[in-house]
Amino acid sequence: PTPSSSSPSSSPKQQQQKKQQLMSYSSSVKVAVRLRPMNKTEETQGTLPVVNASSVDNTITAIKGTGQGQQRSSFSFDNVFSSYTTQEQVFEATLKPVIMDVLQGFVSTVFAYGQTGTGKTHTWRET
Repeated sequence: PTPSSSSPSSSPKQQQQKKQQLMSYSSSVKVAVRLRPMNKTEETQGTLPVVNASSVDNTITAIKGTGQGQQRSSFSFDNVFSSYTTQEQVFEATLKPVIMDVLQGFVSTVFAYGQTGTGKTHTWRET
């Protein structure tokens, strides 16, 4: 987030506090990953998951191949949500802090990216 324009009535002390608050952010870009649950076709066919999520250490592990030829690649993110994560948990960890920043005068953007049909609109609109 970035601060919106300071009002002319802000005191130098208030401006300094806002500047310190902004500088306290470890990063202005946060990346969160949410795994979707398997669909009915995948479950019926006995499809094995090729991605594992760890919300504890915020990593995703992609599994490629089987047996001795299996390769694993791990990736770290700011937040990782498994397919069992609720909408409320995702909101509390990702969107609520952004909304609070906006209410404090920061300009913020949330961008959702993913394959068509994986639930982005559902996540945004679910109540």
